[in-house]
Amino acid sequence: MRGGVAGAFYELKVQEITRLAESAVAIGFDVPESLSSTFDFVQGQHVAVRAPGTTDCRFFSICTFAGSGRLRIGVRLGGGGRVSRVLGHSVGVGDVLDVSPPAGAFHTALHPANSRHYVAVAGGSGVTPILSIVSTALRTEPMSRATLLCCNRTRDSIMFADELRALEREYGDRLRVVHVLTRERAWSGTLTGRAAVREWCRDMLPSADDWLLCGPPEMVLEVRELLLSGGVSLDAVHTDVTVPTRRPVASPQ
Repeated sequence: MRGGVAGAFYELKVQEITRLAESAVAIGFDVPESLSSTFDFVQGQHVAVRAPGTTDCRFFSICTFAGSGRLRIGVRLGGGGRVSRVLGHSVGVGDVLDVSPPAGAFHTALHPANSRHYVAVAGGSGVTPILSIVSTALRTEPMSRATLLCCNRTRDSIMFADELRALEREYGDRLRVVHVLTRERAWSGTLTGRAAVREWCRDMLPSADDWLLCGPPEMVLEVRELLLSGGVSLDAVHTDVTVPTRRPVASPQ
């Protein structure tokens, strides 16, 4: 999710609110037929939502797959964001919110003939656009597969845990989800600590075709630098944050 200034807004009714995890919800909107083309989106895009009765707005990533006909966003309630708190605690089904059309370029081009391995690293609420991208890619490209590393503080803070498990069941060996916990002992099949993230990324280097990074900026930049230093092409690393020009890495003496 990002903060910022949005353009035009349209009134959309809240159709559903689903508890995702500790301090996180998903909000789905009822998009009328007259606005269906306006709110058609590409996987990984976001919308801006205005807090009721204010001019405050915030960008939230769409969590459904492109072409689903569902406009749904993930909202993390913690972190001090005023708009997020209002949406999570004061908005109910049937309320009308101001929402801007989808925007953003955090995605890769898809084609049914592709056979690619998409590797994603998502930190916290960064899993929201990743969920949209991965689910769209698996539906669009029958020969592609995806591996997703979800980084969270605790097990209870994992957003979309149930939906990720459902996708794993649906796609079998075409999708693998690995969890990393930074403030809690990991359970069977998961990893613990930031060092595990770096090691996991290095293990993925030989097989990954495209990398998708989303989460806290410091995490995204650290992983991006690790990948580029490991020989990954700049064009193969996709992020949702503005990154500085990378300084050349000195050759070993």
